[in-house]
Amino acid sequence: MLYHGGPGLTKETTNLLFSTAPRFLHTFIPSFDYILVDLSTLTDEAIEALRMIYLGKFLTALKHSRDDDFIALYWKKFVIFAPKPGSEKTFVQFSTVTALYLNATSTIFNEKLKDMDNLLTTEEKVSAKPYLFELYDKALEKGIEQGIEKAIRLFLHKNPEWTDQQVAESFDVNPSFVQKIRMK
Repeated sequence: MLYHGGPGLTKETTNLLFSTAPRFLHTFIPSFDYILVDLSTLTDEAIEALRMIYLGKFLTALKHSRDDDFIALYWKKFVIFAPKPGSEKTFVQFSTVTALYLNATSTIFNEKLKDMDNLLTTEEKVSAKPYLFELYDKALEKGIEQGIEKAIRLFLHKNPEWTDQQVAESFDVNPSFVQKIRMK
């Protein structure tokens, strides 16, 4: 089990978890062991020393995603993922998952991403890989689309007599987009 929450986690057995269950039920409780990896007990150096640099970056992101000071200071570490990717596919997968995870958990990371054109040097922008910029643009585009959809839904609720064509012209969208919203 990989744990990346707050203070350390103690490994528990099924007998401890079900200690209040009647004794005769204990034979029906599966007994197994598991490996607990608590990232809070590992140093950043130990995580980054992993032979697979992508995994080290991802685990560091998991460990520090709720630490605004760390993210504010080291956000570039997750944008400029690795100096020389080995397997392009693996590189893209790990860096994308890491960026998406930090996007979902860290406001500071998102603020830095929004301003990365101004915060990154020309060399860093090349190292950040164009797909990360594309990923950010797609997320921004999706957010704008969701905002327009919400506005149209509210408008249709207040003005159900308007045709799809009228609404589409008012919001500068395709009538089929309005039709899909109306059907929802």
